[in-house]
Amino acid sequence: EVGWQYLKSRSPNTISINSSLLLSNKELGLSDLGTDDFTPIAILATEWISLTASNQSNLSSGKEVMEKLKKDPESLTIGVAPGLGNNDHLAFVQAAKEYGVDVDKIDFLVYKSGGDLQTALLGGHVDVASTAVSEVKEQHQTGKLKMLAVTSDKPVEGIEDVPTWEEQGVDVVFPHWRGVMGPKDMTPEQIAYWDETMQDVVKSDRWQKIRKNNDWENYYKDSEESEKFLKEQRKKYKKLVEDSGLK
Repeated sequence: EVGWQYLKSRSPNTISINSSLLLSNKELGLSDLGTDDFTPIAILATEWISLTASNQSNLSSGKEVMEKLKKDPESLTIGVAPGLGNNDHLAFVQAAKEYGVDVDKIDFLVYKSGGDLQTALLGGHVDVASTAVSEVKEQHQTGKLKMLAVTSDKPVEGIEDVPTWEEQGVDVVFPHWRGVMGPKDMTPEQIAYWDETMQDVVKSDRWQKIRKNNDWENYYKDSEESEKFLKEQRKKYKKLVEDSGLK
């Protein structure tokens, strides 16, 4: 928020990383800033969100989780961090709503950090957690936790054994994207400069190495595509925040 407020007052030689928090913070009433206050430059990458179970829960699939919650929304505890209204929480809300679960009655436990949430999951203090794939990938691969579903549109590299929500009959694809934006009212020439620059960035070997090290998937969109994408995302987040009961 501090960075984005700063960006709003700057000249076009200043840019900022953005994320879906720009959308959810506005819908939650946490910020007066929105996509209309800036110029979209690019969407660079995404990571995907997983639903992961503790081994003590004996859960075997995302669909099984949704079946249990549909019968009794308070039958399982769902861990998220660091607060309600973030992508991890809203991705689960979307999947649950799509399956016909009464989202208002779900028992969410909120942890201060991803590390605290992982500890709770490993100890069986929560049944499942909605969290970034990268945070639980290693524990899944070593059998300490069981990833039940991912929000991607296809299997994620390295954990191809984990089915997507779509493969389990739940129509959900939820990217946790990050991009770049500049101040409002940039000229076509300024936008064209950044378009060319960002295209060079995403083609570079250094960027590909950074992306793979962080388990980010290529999700590049130029300025024109980013503007359309953000308009679609804004509608989506408005509905998700309403569905979550947080508005």
